[in-house]
Amino acid sequence: MYVVGAFFLVSGVVALFAGISLSGAGHWWLLILTGVAQGFLGIVMLAEPGAGPLALAYLVAIWAFSTGLLEIASAIALRNFVKDEFWWLLLGAVTVAFGVYIVVRPDLGILALVYGIGIYAVLAGVALIALGVRVRNAGREIENRRATTTQAGAAHR
Repeated sequence: MYVVGAFFLVSGVVALFAGISLSGAGHWWLLILTGVAQGFLGIVMLAEPGAGPLALAYLVAIWAFSTGLLEIASAIALRNFVKDEFWWLLLGAVTVAFGVYIVVRPDLGILALVYGIGIYAVLAGVALIALGVRVRNAGREIENRRATTTQAGAAHR
């Protein structure tokens, strides 16, 4: 329970600082909201480690749902900068679905929750790798356009 609480606390602090540093850009308030929620969940888990498997299941469900919504909002915000942001949107949808599934079936127990988190981690990893490739390709395309624009500008002088 302490490891899960520490994860939520660290993840919340990182999301909170990211939201504060990006204030004025897009959906920064969602990062702050997610950071506060995750930090609160981390504090609850550290303060009450014996809260039980059901409490842990609901905490994970809240985390998954809020994170999934943030990922979907990020995909929408990135649609003008990254081609085929589908993978980030897919990750958000999978994360939200995972949270909803836990709320619908909290009786599955801790072992099932661990397996569910493992399956989610695999799906999230695939989606993040695909997104990383897209972002890397977008960076290369931006550099190519910048070089072409610079050469065209120099040719007109």
